[in-house]
Amino acid sequence: MLETADLIAGYDSLAMQLGGIIEIIDGLEPTDDTEDFIETLREAAIIELGALEDLSKALSLASASPPSGEGAEIEKPEETGLDQTPPPPSDNGELPPAQAGGEIDLGAFQNALDAAFTESETTLDKVNQEVKTIVDDKSAQYLEDVNDFNAAYLKLVARWDAFHDGYDEWQKTDGGCDRAETLEELGGFSQDMADLGRQVRAMPQSGFLLPVYTLLAEAAEREEKAMRALYNSWRPFTVDAFIAVDEERANAARLRRQANIGLQELHDRQ
Repeated sequence: MLETADLIAGYDSLAMQLGGIIEIIDGLEPTDDTEDFIETLREAAIIELGALEDLSKALSLASASPPSGEGAEIEKPEETGLDQTPPPPSDNGELPPAQAGGEIDLGAFQNALDAAFTESETTLDKVNQEVKTIVDDKSAQYLEDVNDFNAAYLKLVARWDAFHDGYDEWQKTDGGCDRAETLEELGGFSQDMADLGRQVRAMPQSGFLLPVYTLLAEAAEREEKAMRALYNSWRPFTVDAFIAVDEERANAARLRRQANIGLQELHDRQ
């Protein structure tokens, strides 16, 4: 059987651990979804801590009381603020402070601790269920957001690739070297690329989708600028402006590949 000193040391150790748990809870970053949960957990831990401290102090007081009997001088114990015969725990699990003097009913303190533990377990189960509900809802929303983005992405890529095919076919003839006709066609390509840029910028861009969105937006911006520069600088039988477009297309292709990888990683997290 454990000695009283061992019991006191054990309860004090548990109290220190609970104090550390409370510090961890206090360090949690509250959000709209978790603020109430954090406060509920903190209150439950504080109730447990108070019950542990009360029982530890009661044991200390009981072990310090001198035995009664003939010839024994009974000294009044030092005032500690603890009841010697505490009433049952109140509805909120708190044990009223006790008065010194008389025999200590340790069972009442143990009952208070047991009640606090039981209440904490119930609280933890409730919080776990509510957190699971939030996580499930968030997961469903995550899946919906990724699927919506992917649908928009597939439409964008199909249109973007078709734009490249049309431009490549046109470049083979250089517009027949007819200046007016070529400028008109280049103006059309520039406008088409600008429309693609607007389509990219209309895609979802919040939270976990932002990195993929940013890559696509940069790719579109590079090609937009290159097409505008080609339209403004084109001259018959010149190649410099075309080379600049090809370079930016290569850069944009790299960014698009990175975006595709990022989107695939989002899918893999589902």
